[in-house]
Amino acid sequence: MREQGVRRGRERCLCRPGLVFLPGILAWELLVAAYACGLYAAYDPLLGLGAFALALWFARLYGPAPARLAYPFVALVLGLAVGLAALPAPPGPEPEFVVAGRKAAVEGTVAAVEMRPGKRLEIHLKDVLAVPEGGQPIALPGLVSLNYDEAPRIPAPGERLAFVSRVRAAYGFANPGAAGRAFSWLVRGIRYTVYAGPDTPVAATAPQPPPDFAWALRMRLRGLILGAGQETQGTQGTGPSGFTVSPGRGVVLALLMGDRSYLDAGDLDRVRRATLTHTLALAGLHLGFVAAMGFMLAAVAGYAWPGLYLRLPRPKLAVVLGAPLVAVYLWLGQFTPSLTRAAVMFASWGLLLLLNRNRVMIDGLFLAVALILAVSPLAVFDLRMQLSALAVGAIVLLHPLGRILNPFRGRSLQRRALTAAWELFWVSLCAQLGVLPLLVANFGEISPHLLYNLLWVPLMGLCVLPSAFFGLALAVIPFGPLSFAGQTLLGLAAGICDLFLRALAHLDAWRLLEAWPGLRPAWPETLGFFVMLAALVCFLATGRRALTAAGVGLALLTAPQALRVYREARPQVSLTMIDVGQGQALLVCAPGGRRVLIDGGGFRGDFDTGRELIAPLLTDNAPPGLTALVMTHPDRDHALGLVYPLGWFSVGSFFYNGELPRGALGARYQDAIARSGLTPRAAVSGDALDLGGAVALDVVHPAPGFPGDVNERGVVLRLSWNGRGLALLTADIGPRAIRNLLRRAALAPAEAVTAPHHGSARSVSDAFYDEVRPAVVLASAGRGNQWGFPSPAVRDEAARLGAGFYATPESGAVTLTWEKAGAPARIETEREEDGTLRLRTPWFWGRSWP
Repeated sequence: MREQGVRRGRERCLCRPGLVFLPGILAWELLVAAYACGLYAAYDPLLGLGAFALALWFARLYGPAPARLAYPFVALVLGLAVGLAALPAPPGPEPEFVVAGRKAAVEGTVAAVEMRPGKRLEIHLKDVLAVPEGGQPIALPGLVSLNYDEAPRIPAPGERLAFVSRVRAAYGFANPGAAGRAFSWLVRGIRYTVYAGPDTPVAATAPQPPPDFAWALRMRLRGLILGAGQETQGTQGTGPSGFTVSPGRGVVLALLMGDRSYLDAGDLDRVRRATLTHTLALAGLHLGFVAAMGFMLAAVAGYAWPGLYLRLPRPKLAVVLGAPLVAVYLWLGQFTPSLTRAAVMFASWGLLLLLNRNRVMIDGLFLAVALILAVSPLAVFDLRMQLSALAVGAIVLLHPLGRILNPFRGRSLQRRALTAAWELFWVSLCAQLGVLPLLVANFGEISPHLLYNLLWVPLMGLCVLPSAFFGLALAVIPFGPLSFAGQTLLGLAAGICDLFLRALAHLDAWRLLEAWPGLRPAWPETLGFFVMLAALVCFLATGRRALTAAGVGLALLTAPQALRVYREARPQVSLTMIDVGQGQALLVCAPGGRRVLIDGGGFRGDFDTGRELIAPLLTDNAPPGLTALVMTHPDRDHALGLVYPLGWFSVGSFFYNGELPRGALGARYQDAIARSGLTPRAAVSGDALDLGGAVALDVVHPAPGFPGDVNERGVVLRLSWNGRGLALLTADIGPRAIRNLLRRAALAPAEAVTAPHHGSARSVSDAFYDEVRPAVVLASAGRGNQWGFPSPAVRDEAARLGAGFYATPESGAVTLTWEKAGAPARIETEREEDGTLRLRTPWFWGRSWP
């Protein structure tokens, strides 16, 4: 009887006669899912337990027999226990020289090297020793990430490097919702980061032995890819032989070795907006095409020796021939975690295929997940792992439906070709549907360009990758004809990639690569999406409506938005000083959902503060809209982060001090202004921005015709509510502007003030603070910055007034909320008093993260 029940549970599947056949979940697969949910619940209990409930419901209807449903709870608890044990412990206090931002002599051993765009190396160092100026050697725990721009050579693993630089804690930016960024650093084992520019000497501490054969071969292959090309226009750098490298060669290098050194930032941005970023990141997609080469070789072998299939069927022969190719590609990609996990997944499928299993896809997926999580439990937190599992799961569940909906069924050659195109479209659509909530939640953009995937992915996988792969294999052979053939194949692959990049450039010029920021869903909305998708699958497969599940999914989807609307309708005003490092960005929120962004921070280099920091905060469970943008002055550390929201958000008006940035940043501003359709308005004292509900932002500086540099002419705003002075926002004004404000009697009491110029000692004035009489002083600066902002003089001034002092280096983002007339502001910081990151998950076992 028991065996009959077990057999019935194993044979159970989702099937609706005459419509579609979908595999169900076996008992052991439910245990794997429960274990994974338990692991994730160690970090985010609500999402982990919600995912477990979804898996349990799905399996309860179409999975193992009810008697076995008690075991998943055991697996859940086991996963929770393992997750708690595997979570990295919070590191201890940072050394004093790190907090103070002093330089140190750093020495460490190369553990791994990753090639980043723009010829930047990310070198992971282990066994790191730091000697601060005038101090004793300090051993730094964990890994140290060295970001090395324009490195003259690529150091080999095992080398011992020495240099002088500032060491910074790998904490990310402490903004609402940023706990995951800091956590991801710790999961990777990285505790500190350092930077070395082109002028920073980075030398080996001792003569290094010759690199091992594998590393030497890797560098030779890299040289063959880069150094064999013809000179082309629009090049991005020089190859190892001194001549130019075409953009297509850079793409081939990325596809074969995961090396993005020769990819241009503009090309990468266009690839991202075309939703093709995943095609340049070595993962399961590329490994799948390499494994498909095994099927191609099996077809050739079967054509040459027809009797071979009698000894070994074609699918099994393809697995045998494809395994060495997968192993070589895995070595080329340096065994990165994402590529290794993909190899485990393909190995699982190959094993089941050799064992004649009839549920290869879904069983192989769960087998691979079980193996990966058994070896590396923290892999459950890796976004790439999550995306891969969800994409494959969606394909497995929805692919049979695509065969039913195929409008091109038939035996003619034309219909077979159309069916192949339909299959590719449907698989891409299923994969995109499965990962959509995670993509929007983590990257914040919605792109409608699925069609570009249908064009580029087959071309890349069936033409570019095989040509480059076999071309590289032939080029390395020291025999003239074979080497020439290899170089020809590499040139063919690079030429196709050049055409691909040029096509994207033309599409961008025609405004056909638009990608819009979207509302980043909260975890209930993400879970609700998958509940609705599961209910739809059940209905299509069985005809059962699953109304309860659909109702739960709809409630999860709508509840966060209902809560947001309720909060926005409450009579309250808030001011948030966003943590943007060495810069400043302020967000004012008024009743009715009206929001004003004042400055956006900014860095040197290609890090876009607006896209990476400001937009995620503004779209966190909220639509991408702003009542107004204010650029106080055109310095990069205030202006850069406004470009992205100005160009892509729905913005009501744009105010500035009458001067836009110049150079490349100025060109970006002109493009963003043209895209927004707004006319910039120069703000002068006497202007006011009415936010409704008796909330106003009054301009108190600069006065018309006021002379001075861009800092002294920065826009100073006073936030008030029903005439009550809430905050004075001072930009980067200096002594001249402060004297002008005092002389014009333009200052009035305010409960909070931003310290002028990031808390510079030069902008400290007793008379200024006496006029404002703040209860809270805020300062925005970079952690361990070289200017020593905020100055101790500002802290002393706050202490003299008895005011609270909050600075982003110690407190992270600071939010002041006024709810009642006469009541003081409620103050929330993203860091605790000891500097650890405040987590907003309801239950986290008392842990804090730096």
